[in-house]
Amino acid sequence: MKLTLMERFNAPMPQFFQTLFKIGGIVVAVGVGLGAAHESLVAQGLPVPEWLAYLVGAVGAVTSLIAKFTVKLDK
Repeated sequence: MKLTLMERFNAPMPQFFQTLFKIGGIVVAVGVGLGAAHESLVAQGLPVPEWLAYLVGAVGAVTSLIAKFTVKLDK
C-alpha cells in the first residue's frame, strides 16, 4: 500500500510513536529555551555552548518528524 506524504502525515500513529512525538516536542522546546536564555545563562555564570541549544533542538525536531511519518497499519 503506497501512501502520499500528506496521507502518511495525516494517518494515525502507533502509540509508541505518539509518545516519541510528544517527547520530541518537549526536547525542541528545551532547545529553544536554551537558545533564548543563552545570554542570561552566561551572565549568571553558567556557560552553555550555543551549539548545544541548536543540537538539542535539531534532535527533537528530527525525532518528532520521523515519529509523525510512522503509520499505524491495521491488517
